[in-house]
Amino acid sequence: MANSDEKTAAAASREVYLLGEINAERMRQVGADVIRLYRENPKAPIKLMFTSAGGDVDASIAFCEVVEMKKIPLEAMVFFSADSAAIAIICSCRKRSATASSTFLFHHISKQAGGTRLTQRDFELHAKDLAHSTAVYCKIIARATGRKPKEIAELMEKAVSLNAREAKKFGLIHKIIRV
Repeated sequence: MANSDEKTAAAASREVYLLGEINAERMRQVGADVIRLYRENPKAPIKLMFTSAGGDVDASIAFCEVVEMKKIPLEAMVFFSADSAAIAIICSCRKRSATASSTFLFHHISKQAGGTRLTQRDFELHAKDLAHSTAVYCKIIARATGRKPKEIAELMEKAVSLNAREAKKFGLIHKIIRV
């Protein structure tokens, strides 16, 4: 947890940090910080600084939809990795950059089934929900990169990892930062 001075400095520079696993609670906090900065000045860019191995795809998609709906001028800066659900988040940003050491991993989306036994009907419902989330995830990335959703799904099927140079060529990021 950042101390008060760090939070004040981050707010003054219009930076929001997402470090670690994407989950509903973390995305609620990041979303609240982004919305607060957006309300202070809707035209000024907000820098989303992050590294994440992914996590809850639904929390990621919900965040993306809010950013897109409100047309928040979000800019992503990836440090080291943006995997799985994190890829959708960077694709909701108008400007996207990453350090040269960054990687981007596509793989199948998975979800918790509540840790309980599933009936066939439960399984069918979860499969339908998973297919829907996968389709929305692929559309978010396709829109940002100019690729087709089917191409994104194929990357997920193969569990492809892109380095920063490959991610730039693919359209995931616009700029590589050398540190």
